[in-house]
Amino acid sequence: LPKIKNNCLTYSKSCLLNTSSVSQCIYVEGDKLVDTSFFATSATEIRCKMSSRQAVMEAAGMKNIDFNTTDGGSLCKIINEASYEWALKNSGANSVARFMKLGEHMIFGKDKGPYNAGPLWIWNPLEYKHITNSAGRKVVEVSSPMMRTPTDFKIKLTAGFHYCKLLSPAKAMEWIYVDGLRMYDSLSNYTIQK
Repeated sequence: LPKIKNNCLTYSKSCLLNTSSVSQCIYVEGDKLVDTSFFATSATEIRCKMSSRQAVMEAAGMKNIDFNTTDGGSLCKIINEASYEWALKNSGANSVARFMKLGEHMIFGKDKGPYNAGPLWIWNPLEYKHITNSAGRKVVEVSSPMMRTPTDFKIKLTAGFHYCKLLSPAKAMEWIYVDGLRMYDSLSNYTIQK
């Protein structure tokens, strides 16, 4: 489980916390015998267990931290957007240009939950949902199940956590180069122009 290994008695910019998080990559078993390129080689999700921002701020010596302010909203969505932006920034320029023109783009939905019972969070995968945007174009909406608990949570063993299902940067990059092109730039959608 994630852990904050020390604390500061009073808050200051010199406070240095030693923390840990836990991550696990989840893969789908696809074409074991023949590489057909129909199954991703990257992780479909990264299960990430972190300390809540409230817990980190309290360990840093801050007082009266409101859990709903620090850990409310869609923090997993923010992390997933950053993963996608990183992949766009670090992919080849020609590939990004092709993807921006012909690719099925990713958008990010609000976090789902909280699933504050461990199995519920584990059993709900990162969701990839094909939808049509307001411009009539197909996009993939990525939504993360999350679990979050305040530091005064009734089950002390699970107090002060924030769990997310995250988009692997490798999955985002693989989407830009291969999988995100299937909708609009595959052989089945190719037309010869004279």
